Amino acid sequence: MRSGMVVQGPEVKAFEEEFSAVSGSEHCVAVNSGTSALHMTLLALGLGPGDEVIVPSFSFAATANAVRLVGAEPVFADIDADTYNLDP
Repeated sequence: MRSGMVVQGPEVKAFEEEFSAVSGSEHCVAVNSGTSALHMTLLALGLGPGDEVIVPSFSFAATANAVRLVGAEPVFADIDADTYNLDP
């Protein structure tokens, strides 16, 4: 954080490499927000037009917005009032 390089550069590259090692993943990509993380995940899964993605009805708008950004349709599901997780 002190370097001021929070989006790119050697510090971010080092963070990605260290996090990759700690998580046991071959690759790791740091992003600027949870919205970007959701967007990249949906892209990596190959979701797009014609797909539906179940999202919680009680969530930040970015959850559904990321789904629309890839052209898929968000489908809202109720949540469990005790856990705030999706209610099957």
